[in-house]
Amino acid sequence: MVLEVVETKALRLHEEIIPELLARLTQDIEKEDVIHHPIIVDKNSLVVLDGTHRVEAFNSMGLSCVPACLVDYMDPRIKVGCWYRTVEKGDSNTPPRDLFEKSGGLKLEKASAYNAVKSSNAIALVSRDIAAISEQYRDLREVYQALKQLETQLRNSGYTIGYTTEEMAEQKLQDGSILAYVAMPALTKTVIIETALSGKRFPCKTSRHVIPARPMGVDFPVCKLRGRSLEAVNQCFYFWVSKKKAHQFPPGKDFEGRRYEESLFVLE
Repeated sequence: MVLEVVETKALRLHEEIIPELLARLTQDIEKEDVIHHPIIVDKNSLVVLDGTHRVEAFNSMGLSCVPACLVDYMDPRIKVGCWYRTVEKGDSNTPPRDLFEKSGGLKLEKASAYNAVKSSNAIALVSRDIAAISEQYRDLREVYQALKQLETQLRNSGYTIGYTTEEMAEQKLQDGSILAYVAMPALTKTVIIETALSGKRFPCKTSRHVIPARPMGVDFPVCKLRGRSLEAVNQCFYFWVSKKKAHQFPPGKDFEGRRYEESLFVLE
């Protein structure tokens, strides 16, 4: 991996943003005047794998460059997963049974629905005692547009929507912390790159990338990104990072309220 400051105008995004999250993040960055963690970028296509909101925050602040970790996206050690939607208690405390009938698909045993979406262009709504799989869509882009519509429908029906990993979804369902979850096939690297380069975007919280090692804690002052050439900013950035020590942590560490599946290199 390579740490480098890159121009924001050269980056390609593949996910939409959450306006409320972007507003909070922008406010925090302006207040602290620090970018804590580098975004993750494919060095060949300049597609942002992680850090869409940070890029958009920098754009809104008029900043032309951002610290990034450049990786080879086609490295087989970089894995692509997805964020399952969790259906949590809101105005209603019962599973969204009526939406099974409205989903346009068939009722199935839970295991059958879960396995079906792994190898098809469909989504499944899964509760403890019943599941339903949607119709088959033409491609993954249609799958995720259908997911966005279902998520909106669930919110409008009074449910709270959260996000979790594929592995944690069933566990949360069994321990009763959620009413149901929405399962979907993971995106492929090729589809992500093609979508970003075409100028289109998937809904927010679509892809989940796991890289061999993730750098954290560059804590680079935002003021040092202003009023300089890219070369001068990178010289300053290299000097800044070179003074730090990297502490490696194994996969599974909780860091700043999130559990990471990859190794972390925390700079201090």
